[in-house]
Amino acid sequence: MENESTIADVSAVHEEADDAAWTVSSGADALVVNGLSKRYDDVQALDNVSLTVQRGHTIGLLGENGAGKTTFIETVIGLRKPDSGTINLMGQDVVARPREVHQKLGIQLQEMNLMPKITVSEYLTLFTGFYNDTVDVTELVDSLGLVPYLKTSVSNLSGGWKQKLSIALALINNPELLILDEPTNGFDPIARKGVWSILEGLKRDNRTILMSTHHMEEAEHLADIIVIISKGRIVASGSAESLKASVGKNNVTLDDVFVKLYEEDR
Repeated sequence: MENESTIADVSAVHEEADDAAWTVSSGADALVVNGLSKRYDDVQALDNVSLTVQRGHTIGLLGENGAGKTTFIETVIGLRKPDSGTINLMGQDVVARPREVHQKLGIQLQEMNLMPKITVSEYLTLFTGFYNDTVDVTELVDSLGLVPYLKTSVSNLSGGWKQKLSIALALINNPELLILDEPTNGFDPIARKGVWSILEGLKRDNRTILMSTHHMEEAEHLADIIVIISKGRIVASGSAESLKASVGKNNVTLDDVFVKLYEEDR
């Protein structure tokens, strides 16, 4: 079950604090999740998920609607309390040391419910105050094309520009670990490629990125490792090429892999 998160939830995060273990290798760990489970009434949103992501990798999280992607992300960053399991981000326990963790973490959620009367500039100023260290905000807003909208209130932004503001807020502290929930959802091809360019720059700077997406092209273009979730469990993990090779046919696409795995998991 995917649930909305409000801007108040995200602000609070910054102010305060399958049974297989899938490992993405090369370097120190950026994220270690062990035995993570979460249930909503009759829905098992996460079912004993374990995942280790090491620094410098970009991870693409794929799954159909309701597979558990957003619940996984929101639980990992501390917005939702797991029923069981442990979460370690950048060498720190998320529950025990939230302040230390979130100084190094950038977060963009699928639904942020930005406050309508606040302007873009005011939001940037607000989020700058959450961190000890921030990027050059002028350069950031320019890279996302937000300069003409700095004095515009959220209520007067289109869905795409609200999404770009959410991405700017996630990048403002120059995070070591960036977590994005469907960052280019609803973007036109030009806007999507612009965000890809920013993420490629972070990859070159050896930053770690965990992103969910429904765009197979996006996952294949950006992700070093793709993790596929079904019914709250990780059902496959690997590079795009290794996942396609696992199907055992020629001219296989990532779409083919996705459909095959879901048919097998019905």
